[in-house]
Amino acid sequence: MLQPSASPKRNDPCPCGSGKRYKHCHGDLTALPSDSRVDQALETRVRGDLPKALEMLDAAIVETPDAARAYHLRGIVRQELRDLAGAEADLRKSIALLPSFAEAHFALGILLLVTRRYAEAWPEYEWRTRQADYKDYANYPFGIPRWRGESLAGKRLLVHAEQGLGDTIQCARFLPLAARECSRVDVWCFPPLVPVMQRVKGVGTAYATLDERPTHDFHAPIIDLAAHYLPTAESPHWLGPYLSPLEERVAKWAPQLASVARPLVGFVWKGSALFANDRQRSLTPDLAVALSKGAPGAAFVNLQFGEPPPAGAGWIDAGSRLTDWEDTLAVMSHLDLVIAVDTSIVHAAGAMGKPVWVLRPFYPDWRWGISGESSPWYPSATLLQQPAPGNWESVVKEAASRLRSQNSSSATSGR
Repeated sequence: MLQPSASPKRNDPCPCGSGKRYKHCHGDLTALPSDSRVDQALETRVRGDLPKALEMLDAAIVETPDAARAYHLRGIVRQELRDLAGAEADLRKSIALLPSFAEAHFALGILLLVTRRYAEAWPEYEWRTRQADYKDYANYPFGIPRWRGESLAGKRLLVHAEQGLGDTIQCARFLPLAARECSRVDVWCFPPLVPVMQRVKGVGTAYATLDERPTHDFHAPIIDLAAHYLPTAESPHWLGPYLSPLEERVAKWAPQLASVARPLVGFVWKGSALFANDRQRSLTPDLAVALSKGAPGAAFVNLQFGEPPPAGAGWIDAGSRLTDWEDTLAVMSHLDLVIAVDTSIVHAAGAMGKPVWVLRPFYPDWRWGISGESSPWYPSATLLQQPAPGNWESVVKEAASRLRSQNSSSATSGR
């Protein structure tokens, strides 16, 4: 099996396949000096106290006005507080101080996507692969060039997953478009997604590992497909459902769900603890139970993979019996609605065309925008966002109220 190579020397060819020397591609980053004030502000931000983190960064910048790290982090905190103009100014200042600062370029790319300036955003977002801790592909020895939008006529393209499961599912919609342009599209992705990706239209083979050096003409991180096929915010984001369950798995779950009173609502109330911002996006067990108790007419189905429901929830437990993504898609096919915090389940439900309510933190995300309830990515999605940082109570009450209203309407119409 191919493995990432040891870090190349500065004058070696860059292993990303760009054709450049490493120092001119992924090896040109200037080491940033440590700064305990910025480190403490980062810890404060992770704990969720954004105003205090902002105050600490203001003080650090007054004392050290050329601190690129401080401007970078303050830009992120300002974005999380929805001060987008201030965030953009800080990130551009960070880049002006240190033009090779990949993290600042990447953060600016995210902000520009949030504000729907795609043409400006994608070149900045591409800097993600230059970050020192970017492990998805930067130092992988593909031995073939990264696709930069060249003609794919008669070419073979290897698309590989990056970042999280949700990112991969989100951008899999573009695989059929790429397949129309080239002779073959193969996908290298996270092992749990292999059978699901194999069924996406246009995919030749989905791999969990690369046992041999690929012989394709180009490789492409999957989000590069979004950059190519979405040159502007007005470009079509939604091309129709592109994930589907296996019929035999649908049949497997039918006896367990068919006799349950409707509506059936799948629920995912927390994300992976490995995600840096999970503290901001996940509900507490008490709030998760409160949401379901606030809509007594609905039957809640636990979709939390590998885990039972919180104590006292009274939900139908699918989560602890899910074995893989095939089970997850099959269960969702039986549901009337999915409610989830911002995890890969949101993308899977949206990709199936299933109605899904996304419980959003206060901070703007590049997929969902600044505010509003609709998304160009998934027409079946409804976005319910915190009115203030950390205020999940309002979101939970709103979701429960909407469910009660829907249940009342269904009962009146004799559903």
